[in-house]
Amino acid sequence: MNIPILIFTAKEVGKTFAFRTLYAIPLTVITNSTKVVMELSKKEKIEVISTGGRLLSKSLSFVGPIAEKSLRMYHVNKTFLSCKGIHLEEGLSDSNEGQALLKKKMIERSDAVILMVDSSKFGKLAFSLIVPPSEVDEVITDREIDEESRKLLEKRNVKVTIVK
Repeated sequence: MNIPILIFTAKEVGKTFAFRTLYAIPLTVITNSTKVVMELSKKEKIEVISTGGRLLSKSLSFVGPIAEKSLRMYHVNKTFLSCKGIHLEEGLSDSNEGQALLKKKMIERSDAVILMVDSSKFGKLAFSLIVPPSEVDEVITDREIDEESRKLLEKRNVKVTIVK
């Protein structure tokens, strides 16, 4: 049986230390990223499902009503995503409204939300809000996260994982 998960960007595939070991586990990955589709298509034990939708040429990812509708068909164990900014009061945000709406839909369809952002994203607000920080279960980030942000996340029962 495959474990269903959502992955939002190709950077997340490369960044997350978990995927180095997960390549050997049977997984079903649902993604809106053509880069993720191409990267994971080489992995024998990973089934890849693309959302389809309107292609954004800059990010090579799908957004829009078709992508959102396709997500409604699935429920996943985990969603791995990133964002342009994480403000600990306002929440997660992105520079593209279509991306933000799709990320929100992904979060709604998932048991657990794992946010993968580098420390430069903390304290930032981008154009379009995604969800409040309370919707995140775990943050994977680098060693440069400021102590105040780390402590506040942990106080809110958000697991913080520091990677090299």
